[in-house]
Amino acid sequence: MKEMLEIEGLVMKFGGLKALDGVSFTVEEGQIVGLIGPNGAGKSTVFNLISRFYQPVSGRIRFQGENLLKLRPHQVIERGIARTFQNLGLFPYMTVLENLLMGKHSRFKSGPWSISLGLPRARHEERAFQAEAEGLLNMLGLIELKDALVSLLPYGTQKLIELARALMTGPKLLLLDEPVAGMNTSETQKMGGFIRQIRDQFGVTVLLVEHDMSLVMGICDWIIVLDFGRKIAAGTPQEVQHNPAVIEAYLGEEAPLSV
Repeated sequence: MKEMLEIEGLVMKFGGLKALDGVSFTVEEGQIVGLIGPNGAGKSTVFNLISRFYQPVSGRIRFQGENLLKLRPHQVIERGIARTFQNLGLFPYMTVLENLLMGKHSRFKSGPWSISLGLPRARHEERAFQAEAEGLLNMLGLIELKDALVSLLPYGTQKLIELARALMTGPKLLLLDEPVAGMNTSETQKMGGFIRQIRDQFGVTVLLVEHDMSLVMGICDWIIVLDFGRKIAAGTPQEVQHNPAVIEAYLGEEAPLSV
């Protein structure tokens, strides 16, 4: 497989605290990769560095051979990296469809004047994007909710909508930050199926941070484990599940890693 994302020697400090200490790993094209570890391990910091919200003290991040550290957040999205967040970033008083169309903001070729005047090219783009959004909602089983206000919908449904909005950016790499946090078992299983479908149907590579080990072990091809800002293990779900360093980091030496 071809390497899509390369992380090399990342160091990040917040004051006197070293959040990341020489973290290196790769994500290969077409994989679903889990980035796991106890609270405070540095997982979200990695995501924030990839998204260009933070600048590392040292290290390198390359996406399809390009140096991401030279880019701004909106340029990272333009290159094909989309992200969801631990806390929902939806617009609660907009409809489901309107939220998805916001994901196409960076893809509009028509200028603001063309859009405001309703010129033919702008109308054509808007119709095409709306059809794409409705197709995604249909895939997720949410098409009947397209005109509903997001604020009135259950939490699990809102998480699916945020996932759909990220897909509207046309990503090559999707960063999922705790996609099933707060979901029940049924919602978690449904989300896991959609993540697989995103990879298999759309060819999107996925890097996810998640604490639900049943989901991680069930859908990931490869897992990277952080603890106190350092990478302590990497391997298949089976390898990681039985790695003594991982078991100790999570539960102590005597306890097995629950899946």
